Amino acid sequence: MEAVSVVDAEPATSAVEKAFELNAFDYVPDWSSRILGLGGPMPAPDPNYAFHTPYTDFGDSPALVSVQFEGLQATHGIIVIRIGALPRRQGAMAFQVAAQEFPIWVMAKDGEPMRIRFRPSPDNLYAVMGHIFNDTDAAATGVAISVRRASEVTAEAEALANQRRTLFGAPSVRPAAQLTTVERPTLAYPVSQMPTADQYREAAYAEWSARLGESSPRDPEQWRQIYILQVLRRYGLLEPGARGLCLGSEAGGLPAILAETGCSIVMTDPAAEGIGAWRRPALCPTDLFDLRVTHEPANLADIPPALASFDFLWSQPDPRTIASLPATTDFLVRSMACLKPAGLAVHIVAYQPRSAGEPTAADGTPLFRPGDFERLALTLIGQGHEVAQINYDDSGDPEVKPFGFIVRRGLYT
Repeated sequence: MEAVSVVDAEPATSAVEKAFELNAFDYVPDWSSRILGLGGPMPAPDPNYAFHTPYTDFGDSPALVSVQFEGLQATHGIIVIRIGALPRRQGAMAFQVAAQEFPIWVMAKDGEPMRIRFRPSPDNLYAVMGHIFNDTDAAATGVAISVRRASEVTAEAEALANQRRTLFGAPSVRPAAQLTTVERPTLAYPVSQMPTADQYREAAYAEWSARLGESSPRDPEQWRQIYILQVLRRYGLLEPGARGLCLGSEAGGLPAILAETGCSIVMTDPAAEGIGAWRRPALCPTDLFDLRVTHEPANLADIPPALASFDFLWSQPDPRTIASLPATTDFLVRSMACLKPAGLAVHIVAYQPRSAGEPTAADGTPLFRPGDFERLALTLIGQGHEVAQINYDDSGDPEVKPFGFIVRRGLYT
């Protein structure tokens, strides 16, 4: 952080008693930004510079800083938002007190502000700054930066979230000490995991196989359906009245089981000719199925905004429309907008336990590798969502396997 001399100013003790705005470019008004269309006319000496507000008194109440770009367009890039503190004494050096990374392409799609909470000290002045250290094509027409008391924002967010949140779901899930584990995964208590020989022998597998009308083979396709059903049951979403969304084409008997349970389901496969593709009279009477299951064709690469406010969703991305790992992770992140706060997403993707080999399966399905889930999880957690612990159970088998990935939408997102 640069050394800065500061003109002493009267302390604004009530600065964050109510919201106030910061000008993103007043600190160095002539510098152009890494975000096209913003900043001044001169090239910035720092090639990573996006914006830098003046140093300002933030008071002493816990603060929430919001950065909202106007007219933002981007397909890639990560922006780092930092809070810099500058002691009030003359000639003091500024230092960093908070920082967070945000995928700027996600912000462009969702239109959501970037937020950082921190506790200011009256001994310091503070500035908000942004840097982009990797490649980006981001462009915007403006940026608004505001500061509010965190307690006020939290109270408002809680009130709004309680109005919008799903009424279903387990009230809490046991927190994990680590993001990943290699312990033996089970169907009885599912987390983000792949199938194993032990899971095929569990009572839960036999129970769901019988309910699906299958003979309990060790079949990865059947495991996908059973895993989704068990996750929904374990996490409290398999309840009458819950509203679910299927993003993908492979559904099997899931819609019928869910409809028979009392859930309302929306199917999105654009290639299907109506809901007849998913009727299973042996699993759910046709009249009941037709009452509770609807078909709203949608392209997974561009999920319509109208597909929103669901209590849960499940997906198996189709390589015909999502043919790369970046596109798949983008889809998984964007799909969270389809859920109510605290709603649950259960995704099935293809996993290659070893990093060697082709990046896609024979049918073109993108393959997740070791480390890809952690990067995706950190992106989702950074946006305020919860991710079920990732269980690799690294038994040494290099074969491509289905992998279930569980995400709960954040209450305040």
